[in-house]
Amino acid sequence: MCPVVGEVKHVHLGASISLRCRSVFYDSVLWYYNELDSDKPYILYWDEIFTKDPLRFQVTRPNSSRGTFDLSISNVQLSDSGVYRCTEHSGQHPAEVRYLLTVTG
Repeated sequence: MCPVVGEVKHVHLGASISLRCRSVFYDSVLWYYNELDSDKPYILYWDEIFTKDPLRFQVTRPNSSRGTFDLSISNVQLSDSGVYRCTEHSGQHPAEVRYLLTVTG
């Protein structure tokens, strides 16, 4: 069973999408990914390190938006469908945002 989702995003195969995350208290976040049929999340991004295809996955930090970490996925694949979750680094102020990404061919 997947975690509870805050926002649903739909994207077509081969397109690009950006998911926004704002960190209120810290200047670092973790992006997690869950496959749709899995309870086990894995870390997708942490401290500028990607565990999934770094050519298609990027985190950008707009200069005008301190604490913003936008996860961009280019050339979206069907296997990218799932739950994406962004959390702040510290457990003291556990803020997070969740997206359900569905990819259609």
